[in-house]
Amino acid sequence: MPEHRTLSKKNKYYLPKETFLTVLHYCKQYPNWKKEMDNLVDQNRAIAYDKEKVTSSNTYDPTSTAAVRLSEITKKAELIEGVAHMVAGPLKIKGIPCGKDMYYDRRRRFYFELAARI
Repeated sequence: MPEHRTLSKKNKYYLPKETFLTVLHYCKQYPNWKKEMDNLVDQNRAIAYDKEKVTSSNTYDPTSTAAVRLSEITKKAELIEGVAHMVAGPLKIKGIPCGKDMYYDRRRRFYFELAARI
C-alpha cells in the first residue's frame, strides 16, 4: 500500500498526483535546508576581512555565493514554516491535541496551500 493515497477529485483539497508529489518532495527537503542554513551561517562567521585589501573583481566569490544560497533556502524554509503556522495556527494557540480526522484535514490543507504558493 502506498504511503500517501491520492484524494478524490470531489475533495476540496484535491491535487493532481504529480503536483502532490512535487509538494511532498519539496517538504522532504526541509531538514536538509535547515542543516545547510546552519552550516552557511557558521561558514560566514569564520570569514575575516581586511578592509584595506578589499577589492572588486569578476572572479568567483565564495562569500557572495554562500549568501545567495542562504537567501534562497531561507525563503523556501520560511515558506514551509509560514504555511504550517497558517494551517495549524488555531491548534497551536489553544494547545489542543487534535483527532485523526482533523489531523488529516490539516495535512491535506497544508499540501494544498503550499502547492498554491510554490
